[in-house]
Amino acid sequence: MNLENSPTVCVLGFGMAGRPIARGLAGAGVAKVHVWKRAPWRPEHLDASAHPAILMTQSMEEALEGSDFVLSLVTPDSALEAARSASSFVRDAVYLDLNTTTPDTKKEIGRVIEAG
Repeated sequence: MNLENSPTVCVLGFGMAGRPIARGLAGAGVAKVHVWKRAPWRPEHLDASAHPAILMTQSMEEALEGSDFVLSLVTPDSALEAARSASSFVRDAVYLDLNTTTPDTKKEIGRVIEAG
């Protein structure tokens, strides 16, 4: 991947799916991977983020700033809440809800993100 043209990717959620995906993106050459998760940060999160491309953020707004793609990997019961929290900061990014919520929840997430 050409680092000059590399997108900035935001990963919301740094659990069982978010950690390996963030590491994989960084390892594949994505220059900036912004990560946000609800507190607390545990030692395994810090170890998993030990890559220069991964930026662990303190707020969702910070994680979303300048992102081209947003990967929502929060728990299914938090997916709609995460979309509502992110919607005013997503701007021109592509928002991808990648968790196992119901089809109706996915539709609602789409409406929330589109409404900004």
